[in-house]
Amino acid sequence: MSDQLNRRLAFLGILIVGLFAALFTRASYLQVLTTEELADKALLNHVEVVITQPTRGRILDRHGVVLADNVRNGVVTVDQSRYAPGQKESVLGELSDLLDIPVSTFEARLQDLQSHPLAAKVVATGLDEYGILRVSEASLPGVEAKWVMSRVYPQREIGSHVIGYVGAMSESQTSRLLEKGYLPSERVGKSGIEQIFESDLHGEPGRTELEVDSTGRVHQILTQTAPKPGADIHLTIDADLQAAAESYLRQGLIAARKTVSDDSGFFFPAIGGAAVVMDLRNGDVLAMASHPTYDPNWLVGGITSLEYQSVFENPYAPGALNNRAIQGVYSPGSVFKLVTALAGLESRLISPRAAYYDVGYFQIPEKYGCTGRCTFYNADKAPLGIVDLSSAITRSSDAYFYKVANDI
Repeated sequence: MSDQLNRRLAFLGILIVGLFAALFTRASYLQVLTTEELADKALLNHVEVVITQPTRGRILDRHGVVLADNVRNGVVTVDQSRYAPGQKESVLGELSDLLDIPVSTFEARLQDLQSHPLAAKVVATGLDEYGILRVSEASLPGVEAKWVMSRVYPQREIGSHVIGYVGAMSESQTSRLLEKGYLPSERVGKSGIEQIFESDLHGEPGRTELEVDSTGRVHQILTQTAPKPGADIHLTIDADLQAAAESYLRQGLIAARKTVSDDSGFFFPAIGGAAVVMDLRNGDVLAMASHPTYDPNWLVGGITSLEYQSVFENPYAPGALNNRAIQGVYSPGSVFKLVTALAGLESRLISPRAAYYDVGYFQIPEKYGCTGRCTFYNADKAPLGIVDLSSAITRSSDAYFYKVANDI
């Protein structure tokens, strides 16, 4: 009996020692190894961090003409992830009565393709102070009315492919930009200068740490850092020359559509084109036009799928978002004559003053066994007579360069 009791007491002693060892081990882990982590969590219990969005930098032309600016804009956002089944329809109905905007408009805005699927969507813009106040007082769940600085493009379509536009973060951008201090609701550069210089234009967000109690009431401001505005970007583009280039490009395409092709016998389709004006002294791009074009103001607040299809999937003006000056692949045309001339000079097949009689066309010699198209004409099929290298370039003698290329 005594031995059995001793064994039980020994087992109980071992159990008690084991429990205390586990307790001391856990206490040591919490108080020593995870001190910093737990301190941070404790701090979050009474400190709330508020991030302030910085003002985006402007984009200006070489003379200071503003191409991209910011204006204060009253907006209403709806976070549909907060709604139970059937609740969204009720909230949108009340919001429609407040703003006198059809529910169908809200529904379409909630399908914005540019925004992250879980982000709050902008459903109304252009509100004044009275409109902001009415929506705020209504306290509708998931609805927020606020002032934001919205991007605006004063020149509208002029230079849109160069400037680019801003839009909501894509899913691929969200995690990367949020780590840099961006707010989920911010508009970021999606193309052109807006995208290339995003980090410069964005600036640095402000940060305010507030001491709050369990009810969320603020007791004091612990630290406060003001936001740093983004830098202005000055381009080499000349806004007036850019407008002229785009106008002449449109006129040229219209004229081309009225011209019959000698090869096909049909009118040239001429649905798109590009033009670039450079300063040959230093390589500055003074104008870069692409057609068809678009108004970047359309895209700032987000667009519906129907709006996107009607503007950017138009078969008569395809690829409006593409900058054909740098994204297209085209035949170099007469520009390649310089390459042909240089190759002829280096191979000593021609000299600058050597004469050539241009009869208006060049025919590939029979000894090469040419099949198919073997005769190539000048642009207007007119003979130019005696030309040398210089006059062949200035008078656009295609036959001269066909001959040089054939000899090479």
